Amino acid sequence: MINQRRKNEILWVVRILLTLAFLLVMGFIFSNSLKTAEQSSAQSSQVTQEVKDVIETVNPDVSFGGANEEEDFNILHSYVRNFGHFAEFALLCALATWCVRSYTKKKPFFIIPVPLCVGVACFDEYLQSFSDGRAKQISDVLTDSLGAIAGFIFAICIILIVGVCISKRKKRQIALDGVEERE
Repeated sequence: MINQRRKNEILWVVRILLTLAFLLVMGFIFSNSLKTAEQSSAQSSQVTQEVKDVIETVNPDVSFGGANEEEDFNILHSYVRNFGHFAEFALLCALATWCVRSYTKKKPFFIIPVPLCVGVACFDEYLQSFSDGRAKQISDVLTDSLGAIAGFIFAICIILIVGVCISKRKKRQIALDGVEERE
């Protein structure tokens, strides 16, 4: 088994990596908000085109409910932008949850990640209002918040699964130690 000093070293490395990952994702989110409307639209249109190309590879006759190809693209573009907001905040909140959990095992840690990420979403929309051609949108804050909740639920599920696995491993080790002592 790993000695206690080695466990503490590993724990600090995990804490540092999770904190850095959280800060990097938050920096990515804020950097996107600082882009002008033109830059943001160009970036999301490029991603939408790539998604469209992949979808058309699988199903060339796909339609998203638009009357023509341009309307279809605009509908898909809306889905891609919303999914982008949702996904980046799901990742942010999952990292926040794991990060906070790495620093404490006390149950009140559960109340920190979601409000923190909702606060980041609000600040992100406020920050966006300083970029040319962009404005605050409550719908984006709601999408971000739903993403944060989904990320929190995912992270808690992973924490629980890892906890069960560690518990089973410890029980197996205790059982094996007991068998070895009897021999």
